[in-house]
Amino acid sequence: FISGEIINLSAAATRPTALLGHPISVNLAATDGGGQALLTFNRSLTLTSSALAGGTLASATLENGVLNDQAVILTVLGNQTVAVSDPESGASTDFSVNVLEYTYDNFRLHYFGDLTSPEGERSANNDGDDFDNFNEFVFGLDPSGNEGRVEYDMNGELLKRGGPDVVLQVDSDGVDLRVTFLRPKNYQALGIEYTPQLSSSMASWYGVTEPPVVIAEEGDLELVSVPYPYFTPEPRKARFFRLRVSIP
Repeated sequence: FISGEIINLSAAATRPTALLGHPISVNLAATDGGGQALLTFNRSLTLTSSALAGGTLASATLENGVLNDQAVILTVLGNQTVAVSDPESGASTDFSVNVLEYTYDNFRLHYFGDLTSPEGERSANNDGDDFDNFNEFVFGLDPSGNEGRVEYDMNGELLKRGGPDVVLQVDSDGVDLRVTFLRPKNYQALGIEYTPQLSSSMASWYGVTEPPVVIAEEGDLELVSVPYPYFTPEPRKARFFRLRVSIP
């Protein structure tokens, strides 16, 4: 870019609503003084808001003007304004979004636009992955994308949102099998119950008695870990595991 060239930014949240503590996508565009799109604009931009997790977020734009890699997470309810600026040129803009509490009705409104369409029913599975809308909701996932299994690192940082997974953990005490899964931090207020169960033959199921341990947090979600016992109370070798989830 030539020094002194006029750059105008425009920004808008992909959807008019956001879910408290959950990632949203933001569409960005840059134009010159004549209104022509700057298709190769690819700079580090700064997002600032009192509702933004951490207060500010530095990111970069793709050629299509969509935020690259960084998750935009808002942590304050109600209508919020997010400022977007390009420190190099001084160009700036802002956008507004209505942040909703994480309930199934708001989840349905956010992703499907209303509370009545068949696509928003709990049993619907519009993205064709392993989870219907009910499971997408209770694990904090996006019903319009195929997330797969949850991923995290040993420092307790959530790398990728996804469904429950069984992991093999090796430490100084030996080998430990654990089940990890995401849940909303307000799961108790929502009435969601997560019951890890194990079985030797899938004929009888037994609840895991050791409580889950929170190992990572992101926005309004927490990643928890539950030990996978080697034996059932029968006692027999535990060969099968499931996570039973219920909600009013």
